[in-house]
Amino acid sequence: MKKIIFRADDLGYSEGVNLGIAKTVKKGLVRTVGLIVNLEHSKEGFELIKENDVCLGLHVNISYGKPVSPSSALPSLLNENGRFKSSGEYNNAMADFVSYNEVYREVEAQYLCFKRMTGRNPDYIEGHAIMNQTYFRAIEAIAAAYHLQYIPALLSSDDYFVIKKERLYFWMESMNADYDPYQMFLRVCSVEREGIEVMIFHPGFIDDELLTRSSLLLPRVREVQFLTRDDLDSFIQQRNIELTTYKKLERR
Repeated sequence: MKKIIFRADDLGYSEGVNLGIAKTVKKGLVRTVGLIVNLEHSKEGFELIKENDVCLGLHVNISYGKPVSPSSALPSLLNENGRFKSSGEYNNAMADFVSYNEVYREVEAQYLCFKRMTGRNPDYIEGHAIMNQTYFRAIEAIAAAYHLQYIPALLSSDDYFVIKKERLYFWMESMNADYDPYQMFLRVCSVEREGIEVMIFHPGFIDDELLTRSSLLLPRVREVQFLTRDDLDSFIQQRNIELTTYKKLERR
């Protein structure tokens, strides 16, 4: 039986994103959700899905909005307005300017904020938008310190991460110009290999905040449409696919 995880990232990013993710969760097929905790819409996003049985993770964010930690403690991560530097500033930098101690402090602060907001531990922890090794090391260190399941950023569908001797393969194609989530799903279904296929989505509806702040727009709407289409559940059953979550995998 093929096993697939449908993961929706960015809960809390904006009102439109919250509504889009909530719609996919209530449809019943999205059962793994990453929550950003440091934004204006974080709490309302959690409120929209808290009654649903989802695997809820901490989507650590250091590239948008204000930090949870005092601004004075994070000089390498913030711009002159006291807000996080953009993902482009991190990802296009010629040298790694991120201070490990600073990012560790902010990841820990976001973890504790998650616990206050939700009343529970995250089922997993991973990062948002930044491809930076210092950032990843800090997230993994917090995961180890608080006994959380760390999920790395693997953006190639040939790469895998092992949990309890189970290979997890990661798919994310939303930045491609010709992106079609249904076609990606069909490719996932056609792959024959041992392990679990993790499909990473960013569903949402376009609002002013997204138009102003995000480079990912139409793919979010297309993902809402795909993840709520009426025939998807029957297709999954006919193909003998099991939709699973990180919660069902024992920690390494």
